[in-house]
Amino acid sequence: MKYIKSYNIFTPFPHRLVLHLLIPALGVLLSLCLMLVLRESAEAMQNAHFFSMAYISGFLAIYAAVADGRIFGGSMRKGESRIDYLKCSERGTAVYRDALIGDQMIRLLTVFLAVGLGALLSVLLLRRSPQGMILSWLQFSAFAWMISQTGICMGRLLKFEAQIGIAVTCILVMGMVATLLMMNESALLQETALLPLSVFCLLSGLLLGVWMVRQSVKKKGEEYHDC
Repeated sequence: MKYIKSYNIFTPFPHRLVLHLLIPALGVLLSLCLMLVLRESAEAMQNAHFFSMAYISGFLAIYAAVADGRIFGGSMRKGESRIDYLKCSERGTAVYRDALIGDQMIRLLTVFLAVGLGALLSVLLLRRSPQGMILSWLQFSAFAWMISQTGICMGRLLKFEAQIGIAVTCILVMGMVATLLMMNESALLQETALLPLSVFCLLSGLLLGVWMVRQSVKKKGEEYHDC
């Protein structure tokens, strides 16, 4: 709970409302529209699930990278996170650390819930099997999480955070679509490589999140010594 409370300190309510509710809801709605359009065509029907899931995953990852720059942009660069008031408190870095952890937790939950809802809609509208839905939920959630983490990391670490983070995220989204499309066309790759790759992406995103938090806290600690 302390992580969520700290996160709320740094993020205004409109930001949380848009990032964790309105944008995911919009992504699910647009994904639903895509399903309805593609299922009208017999040729596109078999790819309707893939493209609708890829759409919502990429949509969420790109927007997360765009929105992060306004709150935690520059957090991994010394003196550039625009939170000098933290130096007024001895617990400033601890609160900032908890806020960054809370950010990780809520974004991960948002991705899994939104992509999971998209997968559920594909079962209802496209007659996907429950087993296939679970696998799709895992693979697209893991890819979206890893991609958003990478884009956000670039934005927090490098200068011109918005441009670099968004560009990296867009490139990775295109790579995700190409990789998953190739793997979904091969039954052998689906059986042998898709699940391990999804787990790898999920763990990579988590490890990257741990490193981002540590690096950010380190930079804020260095600013204390300069006072």
